[in-house]
Order: sequence, then structure tokens, then C-alpha cells
Amino acid sequence: MQTKTTVHAAFGKLIGQRGVIASLAALFLISFLIGYMDQRWHPVPEDGATTQVQNKNSQIERVFGPYRDAVRAGQVSAIAICAGMVFGINSLSCVFTGIGSIFILPALTSVWGAAIGRSVASLHGTTPFSVPAFVAMASLEWITYVLSASAGANIGLAFLFPKLKSGYATRREAVGRALRQTSRTYVAIGIIVVVQAIAEIFYVRAELLHGLTGVPSQPY
Repeated sequence: MQTKTTVHAAFGKLIGQRGVIASLAALFLISFLIGYMDQRWHPVPEDGATTQVQNKNSQIERVFGPYRDAVRAGQVSAIAICAGMVFGINSLSCVFTGIGSIFILPALTSVWGAAIGRSVASLHGTTPFSVPAFVAMASLEWITYVLSASAGANIGLAFLFPKLKSGYATRREAVGRALRQTSRTYVAIGIIVVVQAIAEIFYVRAELLHGLTGVPSQPY
């Protein structure tokens, strides 16, 4: 009986808010390292962007293109507008990730991690600081992937295991608590997205000053 109680307590901690965040962060990091090492040991040449990536870049170009020269010149209004657009796009992505993770336990975190790890292993820069600065800027966005996925999973797990997760007998109470926790998580996500959006635009400006187009964003 005591063993069963201990197992339930351990499982309850695992599916608690902190446990979910830690588990998904660990899953992302492990997947990232696997993807990174796989690309290092068995490099796959890039044969050009896929149709999906090309379409994404075309959409970004239509939005960002008109501001390119102004951002390169350092116009504050253009930088602010572009940072606002990045904030809006990334915030919407975080919302969709959170909603999707309510219904499907976010195993896709491992797919993201492996793909990002492979892409990082393929990065090259012209200065010793360009790649580390690019990774530092992008890592803020990766953090929001994990947090938004954990926010959605937190709600989904509260619905599936209300008593184990929150100690509440009813799903309504457990989900209500999870929603309050999720709202606080999204406040943190919002702050990170603001910082990331500003950092990304200033990094893109550095790309432009080094002769790149900024679409897609890559180390200079």
C-alpha cells in the first residue's frame, strides 16, 4: 500500500507543472544533441530548401521585404515595426502550440529538437561571434516552444489525471488550476518573445550590413 502511494506521489510530481516543463526541456535537449551529433557524424548535404520552406520564406519576404532598406539603415520606426511583427508571429505560434498540446501529448518536441540540432550543426559564419550570437538569439524562441508545449500538456494532463495531478477529485477544479498556471506561463512566454523579437531584428540588421538578405535569417 505504501509502495503504491509512493508511486502515485512520484507520478503526480512528474505530471505536475514543473515536472512537465522539466520533462519536455530534457526531451528537447536530448533530441537536439542527437540531431546535432548525427549531422556531425553523418552530414547530409543540403540540396536546397523544400517547397514548404520556400513558401515560408516567400511569405516572410512579402512581409519583411519592404522594410529591408530601412532596417539596414537603422531607422527606429522600421526596426520597431519589424520587431512587432516578429512578436506577433511568434506569439501566435506559441498559442497554437499550446492548444495543440492539450489534445496531443507534445511528442513533437523531440522532432523539433532533432531538426534544430541538425540545422545548428550545419551553421557557418564569417566571424567567431556570428554563429554563437545566432544560436543565443534563436534559443530564446526554442525556449518558448518548450514552455508553450508544456502549458498545453499541463491542461491536458489535468483533464486526464485530475486527482493525481492536482489533488482535486473533479476535472473542473483540476483544469481550472491548470489554466491559472498556464496563464502565468504565458506571461513568461510573452516576456521572452519580446526580448527575442528585438534581438532577432537587430541580428537581421547585422546580416543585412554583412551583405545577406535576412530571409531566411542565418549567421553572417
